[in-house]
Amino acid sequence: MRKVVLDTDPGIDDALAIALLLNSSEVEVLAITTVAGNTTADKTTRNALRILEVLKRRDVPVARGSEKPLVRELVTGEVYHGSDGLGDTGMFPEPTQRPVGKDASELIVDLVLGEPPHSVTLVAIGPLTNVAKAVLRCPEIAKRLREVVIMGGCYGLTPYAYGNATPVSEFNFYVDPEAAHIVLNSGARIKLFGLDVTHNPRTAITTEKLSEIERYNTFFAKYIAKVAKPRVNMYMHFFLHDPLTVASVVDDRIVQKSITGRVYIETHGELTRGQSIVERRPWIKVEPNAEIVVEVDEERFMSLFMDRVVRVEL
Repeated sequence: MRKVVLDTDPGIDDALAIALLLNSSEVEVLAITTVAGNTTADKTTRNALRILEVLKRRDVPVARGSEKPLVRELVTGEVYHGSDGLGDTGMFPEPTQRPVGKDASELIVDLVLGEPPHSVTLVAIGPLTNVAKAVLRCPEIAKRLREVVIMGGCYGLTPYAYGNATPVSEFNFYVDPEAAHIVLNSGARIKLFGLDVTHNPRTAITTEKLSEIERYNTFFAKYIAKVAKPRVNMYMHFFLHDPLTVASVVDDRIVQKSITGRVYIETHGELTRGQSIVERRPWIKVEPNAEIVVEVDEERFMSLFMDRVVRVEL
């Protein structure tokens, strides 16, 4: 069983990712840490607790993390995720659980040091501020982690690699590019799920898939129906960035193809802030720092998503 710490900024698709992860017996979730991104840290922490309330998983500790990026002012995704971060559906109850007393970066360090080497997978599906702070606090955790699986970046390696914060930048890296730079240069074993695969329409909810989901009467089927319908109408797809990333930790056969390479993060520029750039010139000899996923088993992922999120009775 893989031990996982989930760093997240709930977030509509984060909520679905949390449900998928906690409904999967293949993993043990040691903790959830929250970061500002899709909305403020106060709201992402509250949202994580509200999601756990729905899932009846008050045993999972939640630690509140960074209120803003390392050196920048916070940019949120509330235009997409709603004023409460969860789509303003009113479906999630107030939590009875409270966050633990430790800061998120402190808890990450303690959990990694408290488990055997190479046994903890850190899954980061929001801006990388907490992860960068944990690495700065204790650099040795980078080599001690089994893997850091990141939803972030846009690498220009598939037809779907267009940005969602700028024409070339993915939102999580755009929010805190300095944190992304630190994490990618930490020496950790890193696997990147960028928009190259999460923008694939076959891993998204379309009008047809939404009609299938609406036939179920479960909590998350109803939630998806509420939040996805207006977004499918507007954007043609409701992308499952975070659930796809998390699903790969539950079932590693979802990843069909990846490449290793040196990834640089642009920390300057207006249109290029947070851009993730892969060194592809064959005459430049640099050490790779990440594995970049470029192809997934779309059917396997959607089947897992339906089984672990949509069809689950709570």
